[in-house]
Formats: sequence, C-alpha cells, structure tokens
Amino acid sequence: MYLINEAQKLSKKEEYQNHEIWCVFDFDVKFDNPKQKQDFDNAIKKGNRINFKMAFSNDAFELWFLLHYKLIQNQHHRIEYFEQLTEIWDLEHSYQSMGKQNDFCEGHYERLLLRQEQAINNAEILFNKVNDRRPFHKMNPCTTVFHLVRELNKYIRR
Repeated sequence: MYLINEAQKLSKKEEYQNHEIWCVFDFDVKFDNPKQKQDFDNAIKKGNRINFKMAFSNDAFELWFLLHYKLIQNQHHRIEYFEQLTEIWDLEHSYQSMGKQNDFCEGHYERLLLRQEQAINNAEILFNKVNDRRPFHKMNPCTTVFHLVRELNKYIRR
C-alpha cells in the first residue's frame, strides 16, 4: 500500500498532472507479515480505484523474466525462479546473488527483447487462467507486467 500512497502523493504535484501513473510491484511473500495478503489486495484495489495502471507480479517479478522462455503454470516460490534463471542464463554466480546489481540489470532489456512477444503471450495466457474473481494474492502465478510492456511498446520506433 505504501507504493500506491506515495504514487498518489506524487500524482497530485503539478508536474504530474494529466500523466498516466503506473505502479509496478510484486507480492514478495513474507511469512512474518499476517496482513501481507490483505495489503497486497488492497493496494491493487486502491490503485485501480484511483485510475492508476497496475503491473503486479505474484509471487515475484522474476516470473516475468521466466515467461520469456516458457509458460509457468504452477505456483512456485521466487527461489525456484532464481534457480531457473541462473540455469537459463548460464550465470557464473546465482541470480539471487547478482540479480539486483545495477550492471547485471542493465543488460536485462537486451537479454529479453527477442523473446518479448513470447513473454507477453505467456503472461496473458497465465493471467486469463487465474483471473477468475479470486483475490489478487491468490492469483499465483501471475504477472500483469505485459500490460505495461504493451503500453511502452507503443512509443518505441521500430
């Protein structure tokens, strides 16, 4: 909910008036937070209610990366996604240890671009499979990042 509240504050600034606001986040399972599921659901509901565009992933943003290579249809913990990415990208060190480092992240777009359409299709298939009016926290695996990517692609000269 913090992200939505902060984005809402920013959206009220004059420089952001009449801009489309996107909030991108993932679920990040934390077993020590009993309100996490409710917070996740409420954040998406509030974002939708105030006309923000939402690009969420459940359980992990890395699901979006994996969907460039294969359709994931079963629920997994992010650690398994990390292990699969380490193998797919033939990384010297684990994705978990290097996946958030700037120099590594800078290469993501080029690394994934050729498979982007496959990822969009896989994410849409997955979204349609789990989008059956269940609470957002139960839509797992799921990512709506494909909506954001489609929107961004409208502005890319090819």
